[in-house]
This record gives sequence, structure tokens and C-alpha cells, in this order.
Amino acid sequence: DWRVNSHIRLALDEVFGRDHQLNQIVWKRIFSHSGGNKFGIVDDTLLCWNKSERFIFNKLTKPHAESYVKSHYGSVDEHGRQFRLVTLSGKGPGPPRMFGDRLIPPPSGRHWAWSQDRIDEGLRTGKIVFASTGQPNIKQYLDDTEGTVIQTIWDDLPGVNPISEELLGYPTQKPETLLNRVLSASSNVGDLVADFFCGSGTTAAVAEKLERKWIATDLGKFAIHTTRK
Repeated sequence: DWRVNSHIRLALDEVFGRDHQLNQIVWKRIFSHSGGNKFGIVDDTLLCWNKSERFIFNKLTKPHAESYVKSHYGSVDEHGRQFRLVTLSGKGPGPPRMFGDRLIPPPSGRHWAWSQDRIDEGLRTGKIVFASTGQPNIKQYLDDTEGTVIQTIWDDLPGVNPISEELLGYPTQKPETLLNRVLSASSNVGDLVADFFCGSGTTAAVAEKLERKWIATDLGKFAIHTTRK
């Protein structure tokens, strides 16, 4: 938490090296907190380091927020599929391409992101549509997207609910959804996961469900008892 993360960062620098930090992630664990004479503290920090240049990182996504869907996918085709129009060009110069019987150059300093064959296919299937300016765009369907790529602010994983079946009565217990995201991003099936301050044992429980091997240790008898259960 906020009281020790700077000290932990220095320890991680010693163990892994300053050049091996990947991310600082902010986890919003509660929605509000009475702060008295200071701002309410609603977050914890996850510090992510790697040990070498060979490490696992699996890109994760989550479902689009309803507000995002409404603001970005407001168009609906004749089959009832929601879509939006996105640019067909990318950064960097490139040659013009044929769009049907028209040779269209990309905007200045940009290139067409699709090959000629893919453009021809996009025109045939209706995936490419033209704006009022005559510029081609891609019709991106909502149901073709993986979701929103997860970034460094995690505000969609609340802490353990007081009436949740997960609740173990351990003061620093984390929700399984949080450890699921951490382990899914940083390991694969069959990998070994270690938690040396295992507390309530959530890391080991989630690792087991995700078919990882695991090592869990703690000095506290209550932590060991809770984890074994």
C-alpha cells in the first residue's frame, strides 16, 4: 500500500535491477473511503519487474464498458450488428491503392494499412466504406473486437465483498479476480508461481484453478492455517 510501496520498489531494484521494471499498476480496491483530514485512500499498488529479457507477458482484455459501446459503436447495420468506422491508414508514408476503379493516395505522411488483396476483399464484403470526403474507412464490428486492452489502472476489480463466499476473515485478503489477472498475464499453464507472503492463500488457490504449480509460504500461523484450509 501507499505506506511501503516506495521501500518495496528499492528492494526490487536490488533484487531484479532498476532496468527491469515493467509497470506500476494502480488497483482501485474500494470505491470510496472517509479520509478525515486527507483524501480518501482507495488504491493499492502492484509493482511489476522482470528478471531477464526472457519473460512471459500475455496481453489481457476486458469487456468494453457500456458507456464506451454507446459512444463508439452507435451505428447498426442491416443485420443488427453494432459497428464504428476507423481509419484505414497508419503512420508512415506509402503508395496509393486501387479502391474499385479509383486510385486513391493515403493522407499525407501515412500509408494504407491493408494490402491490395485485402482491400479488394474488404470492398467485396462491405468491410470498407467511404466517408463523405471520399476517404475509405474500415467498418469495425463490436462483436469482432476482443474488448478493451487492460492498462495500468485497474478500477474494475473491487475488493472482497463482506458477504462474498470468498470471505475468509483474513485482514489483507485479496479477491480472486485480482490474482487471476496477475497470474493470467504473467504465467502459462504448467508454470510455477511463488508467493512468499501468502496471507490468506488466494494466490495458491487461483494458481491451482489456472493449472499452475505453486509454492506458498508465510511466517504467520494464522496465514498458514487459513491457506491450508
